[in-house]
Amino acid sequence: MTGEIHRQGGPLTPSKVAQVTHGGDGQSCYRGPTVTDNAAPRETILLVDDDCDVAAVVREFLEQAGHPVEVVDTGTAARQRLRGGPVDLVLLDLLLPDLDGLELLRDVQALVAPPEVIIVTGNGTLASAIAAVEAGAAGYLEKPVDLATLNVLVERALERRALRRDNRILAGELDARRREAEALHAETRAREEEIGKLYANLEQRVMRLRALGRINQLISASLDTAAVLAGIAHAAAELMAARVASFWLADELNGVLEAPTFSDESFAADFPTRAVRFDEGILGWVATHRTPLHLPDVYADGRIVAHDWWRAHGLKSFLGIPVLHQDALLAVLSLNRVEPFDLAPDEEELLQSFVAQAAVAINNARLFDEARRQRARLAQIFESTSDGMMLVRSDGQILSANRRAGELLGFDPERRGGLGLTGVLAAHFATAAHYYAAVADLRAMLENPDHGGEGDLELSRSGRILHWVARPVPDADGGSGLTLTFHDVTHEREVSRMKSDFVSFVTHQLRTPLAGIKWMLELAADGAVAGSDTASYIGDASAATQRLIGLVNDLLDVARLESARVTVSPVSTDVLALTGQILEELDLLVRERGQRVTVEDDGRGATLEVDPQLARQVITNLLSNAVKYTPPRGAITVRIARDGSRLVWSVADSGIGIPKEAQRRLFEKFYRADNALAVETEGTGLGLYIVKLIVERLGGAVWSESEEGKGAVFTFTLPA
Repeated sequence: MTGEIHRQGGPLTPSKVAQVTHGGDGQSCYRGPTVTDNAAPRETILLVDDDCDVAAVVREFLEQAGHPVEVVDTGTAARQRLRGGPVDLVLLDLLLPDLDGLELLRDVQALVAPPEVIIVTGNGTLASAIAAVEAGAAGYLEKPVDLATLNVLVERALERRALRRDNRILAGELDARRREAEALHAETRAREEEIGKLYANLEQRVMRLRALGRINQLISASLDTAAVLAGIAHAAAELMAARVASFWLADELNGVLEAPTFSDESFAADFPTRAVRFDEGILGWVATHRTPLHLPDVYADGRIVAHDWWRAHGLKSFLGIPVLHQDALLAVLSLNRVEPFDLAPDEEELLQSFVAQAAVAINNARLFDEARRQRARLAQIFESTSDGMMLVRSDGQILSANRRAGELLGFDPERRGGLGLTGVLAAHFATAAHYYAAVADLRAMLENPDHGGEGDLELSRSGRILHWVARPVPDADGGSGLTLTFHDVTHEREVSRMKSDFVSFVTHQLRTPLAGIKWMLELAADGAVAGSDTASYIGDASAATQRLIGLVNDLLDVARLESARVTVSPVSTDVLALTGQILEELDLLVRERGQRVTVEDDGRGATLEVDPQLARQVITNLLSNAVKYTPPRGAITVRIARDGSRLVWSVADSGIGIPKEAQRRLFEKFYRADNALAVETEGTGLGLYIVKLIVERLGGAVWSESEEGKGAVFTFTLPA
């Protein structure tokens, strides 16, 4: 099976390894060990792997470390080699072409003097790891192989092998002495018993070492903090023959030990607290002083808390050990049993090694949890931002995008497989010409992603304007991609356009009457003109001044209405009478144009609670527009009626009407229809906008109906 090998500092080049190729005749690519001149005899290592590249690199690595290595590529060849002579260590691939690796492992364990076995596989699972350990494997390593880890496992396995070999030699010597003791007197038999105890003690220590190795492998296979702590707690209890072991995570910032994990949850069920302060009890003492504490009898120490728990479980002895990593307190390990912890020096060394490995495992799990939390936070920020964000590869393919990007560009970020940015954008344009013109700058960024950029993207179908910012970022293949941020600036651009329109409008509207006033006043000041002409000029100047005053008043009204600074004072108002008063004020203009005005009332009363000044302004604007935009000798009809709980007021004229494309914008600020009659008639483009603001402020609605060439009808309703 194929695999990969990694090592710290880069890949290892197999410069000293013979050419490894499979020929067409099916011959094996493996060979016997390389013999180094003047090399001291070392342990024999058998590498069983059918991946030539992996075998070559591993072999070279081990031989450079001084270990003779033999390589076979099948289970059958491995069996033959194991029957042919002693082997100290087997590096075994589980997936062999002719034999299951676990079956070969059981064969190895059945040998009289079985070698150490380390599983090296590229298809490992937790189940296969457990099965391998249960079958007797001393280690388990997944491909791609980390050579530093491999070196540690090999050295440990060879040390265990040497220890086992020494134990066998010692066992032989002890057996010989026992046979001699049988021929001797009682003193010899007593010595034999003493030697037997020594042997039993050695066997127990070997068993502990094996258990430590198996459990450390299982702990290293997980990065989940809870699983790591549970595994370590069980391992600690087994290693130290404790009734119960518990790990208390340290929160140094708040000075608290919390969230204990027990090797036996039955001991955790009735523990009185889930958190212990650094200044509280024997656990807190260990955390504060960062030094181990052994109490053979906790009841003789005044620092003990939770007496009832200790008595209920029949516990008496305590051993607390701080778990430190780079001077940081990660946790406190608590071991409890009845008898004291009488540890020999080698047992203390073994316990220290266990705690050091536990610290690394806990720290790795914490880092993993923190990285996972950071990823979750980043994902939450990525999804909750108001801007659309996406990561695009140099070829334009979308690698990731947030929900807002999908909303702005009309695609599902969860189903982006195969989506390209150009394809997503093309759907927003009616023609290819519009598309290429709009996305030219963005396409240039994709073609040269090493430099960032920004610009506006106008989506013609939706009318939306997006401002994009592109920043280069390395992609997974070593090339360059882009992070794109899209911000909807449609409203901002519209506001900017309106500001420009306003400046243009004010400039145009103020310039004309001011120039006229200036010119007329200069003529009036010239003594050469006749008196009657002077009066005419002053009259024209007065009319222009009135236009300016009207424009300023309209602008002030708009400002007050938009900022909701208008005070509404409703009183009982007869809308029919109010309409008549306004028509009287417009009578001179109506008669000059020869127009006919008709007022129709349904007779059900036009009185309602409304602010009369605001109502007058609405009716005046609508009637003035009807008179101005109705041709001479045209007809104007005003209708006042009740419709349920609403008063309906409308004015219809017989003018040229309003173009269809202009009708939807009639009530916008500064907008005037561009048909002939509107162009010839003076106006600010604010009258209908003011009408809309007032009517909506009074709780009503206003609209228009028109067909070009057939006049227009403007209607508003107010609550009656």
